[in-house]
Amino acid sequence: MILYENIRKVALDLLIHDLDFDIPDLPLGAAVNYLRRAARQMAKDGDLARRTATIRLQPGVVVYRLTPPDQGVEVNAILRIRQGGRDVRRLTHQPEHSFWSGPFSWMAAKNEICFWNPGGRKAEVFYSVVPLPRACDIDAALAETHYEVLLAGARHFAYDAGQKPWTDPNRAAEYRRQFIQGIQAAKVEQLTGGQRGAIRPDWGRVL
Repeated sequence: MILYENIRKVALDLLIHDLDFDIPDLPLGAAVNYLRRAARQMAKDGDLARRTATIRLQPGVVVYRLTPPDQGVEVNAILRIRQGGRDVRRLTHQPEHSFWSGPFSWMAAKNEICFWNPGGRKAEVFYSVVPLPRACDIDAALAETHYEVLLAGARHFAYDAGQKPWTDPNRAAEYRRQFIQGIQAAKVEQLTGGQRGAIRPDWGRVL
């Protein structure tokens, strides 16, 4: 049995006001699409939409599949597993023999977790998700914690849209730089658990 945390979501069309300010003629559907594309890249490349789940271990069961209960997302990566306040060992390759005499360990492929020598009653899973291509909402934490990065990505996709009235290659390139830099900085912040302090991307200036 897998218990999932409750996730607060925010509709993408509630986040378009700043895009409307920058590009007044931008259609609602296009604005939502650019925000979605930015959110997907942030979640996929930076593992920035992070969640936790608790697996109640069952005797004889060694494979568990994570299936988030909310629609519009899929598992991007299994990041770590903890039990009793300690990290469970992650294997980099499958043991040659089915009989594993080592400590409680795990491997993962996409959203499936395989345990070797599981012990205890439960294990805590830390994983990331990515919005689906037609998602109408995203995790609120992603939008709130990394809003400036999300907005830079949406602006990049908007200005890089091709033959549109608002297309601007120079702005597209600058916002892409901000977007990629923002994802990288946010990912480092996640990995260090904030121990390095806030990492502020150098947004530079957009004319």
